[in-house]
Amino acid sequence: MDQREYRTLILAGLLHDIGKLFNKPKPEKAKSHAVYGYEFLQQNDIASLLRQERFAADVDFDALCDMVLHHDPRASDQPPRVSADLLRIIRLADGYSAGERSLTHLYGQPSTGDLPLDSIFTRRDLGRPLSDSRPFYKPAVLSPHAAFPDPDVASLTEDDYWAVKEGFAAAYRYALSKARDWAEIEAWTYSLFERYTWAVPSALHKTPRDVSLFDHARTSCALAAAVYLYRHASKEDRNRKTFLLIKGDVSGVQDYIYSVANVGPGGVAKRLRARSFFITALTEIVAHCLRDELMDDCALPIAATIFAGGGQFVLLAPNLKSAVNNLARIERKVNRWLWTEFQGDLAVIFGVEEVATTELAIKPRKKGRNICDVLRDLDDKIRDAKNRRLDCLLQMDGRWQPDAFLWAPKDKNYQHGACPSCDRLPARADSEDGEENIDRCLCQRCFDDRRLSERIVDAHYIAYWRGDLPYEADPDWLNRRRLTFFDGDGRRHVVLLANLDELSRFKTSPYQLDGFGYDVAAQNESHDTHIPLIRHFANHVPHFDSPQALAAFCTAGRSCLQGRYDDDDTCGIQVRPDGSHVGAGDFPILQTFGCISAASAEWPDGTLGAQFLGVLRADVDHLGRLFTASFEEEIKHSQKAPPEQRPVRSLSRLATLSRMTDLFFSGWVNQTLEHPPEGKPYDRIYTVYAGGDDLCLVGPWDVLIDFARYMAAEFQRYVAGNPNVTLSAAVTVTKPKFPIATSAHRTGELLRAAKNAGRNRFNLFGVITRWRKEPDDWVDLDNALRKQLKEQSKHANLLLSELWPWAELLDEELCRWREARPARYPVSTGFAHRLLGYAEMARRWEQKERIGAEDLLYLARLAYDLGRNVIESDAVPDDTKRRLNRLTQLANREVMAGMRLPITYALYRNRERSRER
Repeated sequence: MDQREYRTLILAGLLHDIGKLFNKPKPEKAKSHAVYGYEFLQQNDIASLLRQERFAADVDFDALCDMVLHHDPRASDQPPRVSADLLRIIRLADGYSAGERSLTHLYGQPSTGDLPLDSIFTRRDLGRPLSDSRPFYKPAVLSPHAAFPDPDVASLTEDDYWAVKEGFAAAYRYALSKARDWAEIEAWTYSLFERYTWAVPSALHKTPRDVSLFDHARTSCALAAAVYLYRHASKEDRNRKTFLLIKGDVSGVQDYIYSVANVGPGGVAKRLRARSFFITALTEIVAHCLRDELMDDCALPIAATIFAGGGQFVLLAPNLKSAVNNLARIERKVNRWLWTEFQGDLAVIFGVEEVATTELAIKPRKKGRNICDVLRDLDDKIRDAKNRRLDCLLQMDGRWQPDAFLWAPKDKNYQHGACPSCDRLPARADSEDGEENIDRCLCQRCFDDRRLSERIVDAHYIAYWRGDLPYEADPDWLNRRRLTFFDGDGRRHVVLLANLDELSRFKTSPYQLDGFGYDVAAQNESHDTHIPLIRHFANHVPHFDSPQALAAFCTAGRSCLQGRYDDDDTCGIQVRPDGSHVGAGDFPILQTFGCISAASAEWPDGTLGAQFLGVLRADVDHLGRLFTASFEEEIKHSQKAPPEQRPVRSLSRLATLSRMTDLFFSGWVNQTLEHPPEGKPYDRIYTVYAGGDDLCLVGPWDVLIDFARYMAAEFQRYVAGNPNVTLSAAVTVTKPKFPIATSAHRTGELLRAAKNAGRNRFNLFGVITRWRKEPDDWVDLDNALRKQLKEQSKHANLLLSELWPWAELLDEELCRWREARPARYPVSTGFAHRLLGYAEMARRWEQKERIGAEDLLYLARLAYDLGRNVIESDAVPDDTKRRLNRLTQLANREVMAGMRLPITYALYRNRERSRER
């Protein structure tokens, strides 16, 4: 195989439609976009940079320009100089990505105009009526906060495109001037395409226009590489279908992350963060292994990773027998190492589906398996494989391997017993040494987790190396930042970097360098090195930037349960894993869960309410059906449209849906926590994980509840207000020393209860509500849910938007009660507790749950209580009296049944802490 030809094809796959950026909104003299792309590459500075000697062995510049110009056969009358085989591959990949069975309707169609990009979420149809409004994206440099559709965008002008055109051209010149080899050219091109063309429509002749130029380019690149490798393999190596879709799924994530025991003050927060990062790094490393090792003589492009996020990835590869064999070898290597290191707690599950070219997308009038069916079958294989986890190690040739069931730890020295945190590996010292040195008792892995967590706080880059890590000086500096995966020559290293200057500590450059968010890339555009690939990584954790910030926090009247940081070492905030104290040069340092809970329920007057932690879990409803059934429904409803206007199931559309979903959870969530809206203390929230389609956050309980409400509203705006794309969430409120594993597990159960109640729900304080009012004519998303909905109709009509004003009212009234003391104010905590009892009576009545005679009297008791203690009081505002009196109306029985939520919120907010400490 010709490596130079292959790499040139990869670059052409990414750049073949770059002219679609430069010819918008109106082309000059009706030139084809292919001509615009050719002219961009032929500019003197671009051409001279790509012709440089350091790139000559990898990029055939003339062939690249020829493929860009002639991928559209109508773009030029001049005969192409590049081989017909290469040209046909790039054209086929272009068509497969666009979802066409043939190229007849692809070329010659308008690729320019003033029409903006549709949201991929707008037409996702699962049964609820779609809105007539169509918000669009405006061309802009990518950031999570810019990725919201704008209802005011109608048509685009040259000024709207100017910034992204000029920005991409300048950035690509800079990239070529700084890139040192082929790997960096590929990474730069991929990253800049995402940054500047994510909101540029790839095709204007198709409806909907919901595929960006970036997603079309990256899927075209992946398909072109796979077709090339398939065709250049020997016939004996080829399988019947052209492509493989390989899904990797890290199994056991929840149990692994939350298995951290509460050993030693402050340790849980640190080890939890490190374990979550480990899962992210493991997923990325396994995807790297597949791209690098699946083929015998070359690597798959970066674009071959079609979907990624949330501990999963999907890779596109050629369907060769050698690739299937190599996949089996990689699976054994990865899981053998995980078995040795984690004793079966973690495993990587692989699912494989063969895909024919005709299955990538089938026109609406055609029958047969399509790309949505392929993904559904792939998910089924993953589910089946999870039931046979580690079978690649435990059996061979259909027979069990008894020796494989025996785990042999690397360190067999259990003279100090098992680790008090994980209860698996050997402890390094006796636990009688004293609590101030509790970290000395941890096993090496838990010790390394806590040490690594200190550097996650200030990390902005992840660097990747293979084999021996070229670093010798200051091993302690490296050990605090490194994770090593696998053994022997196949080792891979992940190193966290605070800045790019730290690369000078290594003798060689990493094979890949990822940055956390585009704000990091923007800060380093003038840096004398390359901008890395961008990864949206939810990395925010509350921290103290300096000793002064720590002192100010701990002396601000907060009564932390673990004592002041300068009284003793009980809080663990300034204690190193080896028992020594953290110095001023070691900041920033991670806040403990004690610190986070101490920041809850703060009032402007300095009063502090209940000191609790909140655990939030949320995920997207019906995600699998969004990737399958929603496209089927969309096509079904478009049968009357002309064939060329009917939507299709294409790989690029599915890739867009996956990328945009992950962008919200890994990008928007992190950016909002880093830079919260004015007046919102969301920066006090701790990220356990966020990515793919779900998240788990820990924070001050009241701040976390407020963030959950804000996130749900923003998610609806993010998905263009489509009622078929929703999320459900649950919050558990616990004491800061309560085991986090139990809290997270309990929150997961509450989340499942919210979904079983109909989805698009919020579960808080034992009350399940809908986020907002829904039209009465919405049909059920799934017929299978009707029985569940009927059984749980008790939750069907409760609205968070109706209950939350009661939470705010009671919060304000209990604040008046606190301020009025010692004078008597009738709306007191005692009244709130009595109100809670009446609410429980109403709930039993409403839900027909073991109704007692006195439950039917709750209205009378409530009316008597209000009349005697509140209505007759001159101290209570008239508006408060009127609003509370509404609860005595029979029509508000349902609201009364859900009053546990607002009453509990108000009581917690106004439960004063002890000032003794």
